[in-house]
Amino acid sequence: MKYRLIRVILLVFSVLCLIPLELYCQVLNLDKTVKTDTIMLDENSTGWNIYLNQNPIVVSYQVKTCSEPVNGVFNTWVLLKIENTSEYKVHLHWVNRLLDASNKDPMEKSEMEAFQSIDLLGKSTLEGNCSTGDLRFYLRSSNHVKPFQYVKFILDKMLIQKIY
Repeated sequence: MKYRLIRVILLVFSVLCLIPLELYCQVLNLDKTVKTDTIMLDENSTGWNIYLNQNPIVVSYQVKTCSEPVNGVFNTWVLLKIENTSEYKVHLHWVNRLLDASNKDPMEKSEMEAFQSIDLLGKSTLEGNCSTGDLRFYLRSSNHVKPFQYVKFILDKMLIQKIY
């Protein structure tokens, strides 16, 4: 119990003070952060595209336009699907980054604003959808006169950790 409390305190401190997650992992002797790539968004694909296959986690993404006919809005989202292929529960956290053609984030979100975290039971899958959830992030809306032109994304500083 004491060890778990120390881990939580260090994680909160690392996020608030923006201490690199790699250092946090070394202090606690945990799994290291997973190297992820910046990829071009494939908006023509109709299904899930594999983004990361790092045993025991498979992360896929899909670009989807979700309509709200009542409001006349058509938002486009990047949806994530995360599958845990192991028998044990895992904790994941990462920083969402959407980038334009010059590899900049026009919205200039801080690391805290873009931080996401989930726990995933063994042999289970969580899937983002149009309605709600943490496993989606905003790409653009049809009702903006000049929407941001995001073309790439990265799930930066991803940590996959077995929960005991």
